[in-house]
Amino acid sequence: MTSPSKSLPTGVVNFLFTDIEGSTQLWEGNPDAMRPALAVHDRIIAEAVDGSDGAVFKTGGDAFCAAFADPHQALNAATAAQHALLETEWETESPIKVRMGLHTGTAQVRDGDYFGPTLNRVARVMSTGHGGQILVSTSTHRLLVDELPPGVQLLSLGSHYLKKIGRAS
Repeated sequence: MTSPSKSLPTGVVNFLFTDIEGSTQLWEGNPDAMRPALAVHDRIIAEAVDGSDGAVFKTGGDAFCAAFADPHQALNAATAAQHALLETEWETESPIKVRMGLHTGTAQVRDGDYFGPTLNRVARVMSTGHGGQILVSTSTHRLLVDELPPGVQLLSLGSHYLKKIGRAS
């Protein structure tokens, strides 16, 4: 899935996971409108990741998994994608809303994919959100908080325990 010119970051990696909220209902309600909408969604997410020097390493259905060497790159990709999604005029009955999660940690790379507990955590962070939100784990927050892009602020939603993960994120 990664472009041939981009290698996957190793060591401490910043992950962005995305997923369309309510996609099953959108598909059930109007599959003819969802086909082109999904193509637009895919283009927006891929361009945001690529434009922030990230690498998409996996997709599945309407979900994207991307990796970045720097947490600011991951945040820039997420905010760029959310802005583009908001500005898009969707032909579906309701707008496409995407939940996003950011988490930083180590993971094992094998055959163009990542493995390990860090991936479980970013998936849980993302799934806790609602469409239009970018949720940031504590480890990523610590790396971002002192150097945010203009117009971006991090709001505390409190500590949340993630399903089947022992500590708050």
